[in-house]
Amino acid sequence: MALSLKFVYKYMRKQHALALLQSETVRIGTLYEYRDIEKYGHVIGDDMEGTKVVYSDVNNLEVASQSDIPSFMREGIRVPQGAKARFKNVTFEKAE
Repeated sequence: MALSLKFVYKYMRKQHALALLQSETVRIGTLYEYRDIEKYGHVIGDDMEGTKVVYSDVNNLEVASQSDIPSFMREGIRVPQGAKARFKNVTFEKAE
């Protein structure tokens, strides 16, 4: 079964809607640009636009060396030689 789109919505200011109707022009910005809340306000702006956040729950993990740390945690955690670290019931969050 093929999906048929009958309507497409684009939220825009009145001046841009008039430009669309009069000259058939649409300005499409980059995702990063829409992170600017001060410029676009909270209705259009989104400070997380174009980002991806990964969450990982750790219930019980003990590490005795850097190589014991799972790859998703390695960037933010360092275990000095001879030390141990235990993680219990924590959630790690990483923005990509």
